[in-house]
Amino acid sequence: MSTGTGRDDGDMPTQAPPAPSLSTDFLNQYNEVLMIIELVADDAELMETLDEWQPRSYRQHFAKHAQLRFAEDALKAYEALAPERRLAFENLRLAMDDVVTGTIRALKQAGDVEERATIAATASSLLRRMIEAAASFIRTEGRDWRSFSYAEMQGTIDRLMARWGRG
Repeated sequence: MSTGTGRDDGDMPTQAPPAPSLSTDFLNQYNEVLMIIELVADDAELMETLDEWQPRSYRQHFAKHAQLRFAEDALKAYEALAPERRLAFENLRLAMDDVVTGTIRALKQAGDVEERATIAATASSLLRRMIEAAASFIRTEGRDWRSFSYAEMQGTIDRLMARWGRG
């Protein structure tokens, strides 16, 4: 019988189960596409792989990978986030999706290896910073939610799109 003192039988302390945690496994889709973007500058045949890339939300990712032992906890932790933090993360995720899809369009329009290399370098630098911001958010369970600058990211996205993505 519990006495409310944190001990079940007077001898053994009770331990609450660990709280569900966010998972950086979600970022694998971005790390993988980043690697391909960096390689496509030298190997245009990888464009086919980029064409297959489809963005997934945090929820979609863990629904698709429900077999992962931590998928359910990752979703519970995400749902438990304060709405403004979840919105901040979603905005960052959508911006990453924009960078990737815009980069893919730009790479398709690139005229030569040098242009592909410039596009890849510009996009990969930005995407790498965005992935780092998302990883920080996830590792801190949403406490580090203001560490990324939407204005800086949007400015780079706009420059990328103006030069290569719309045309």
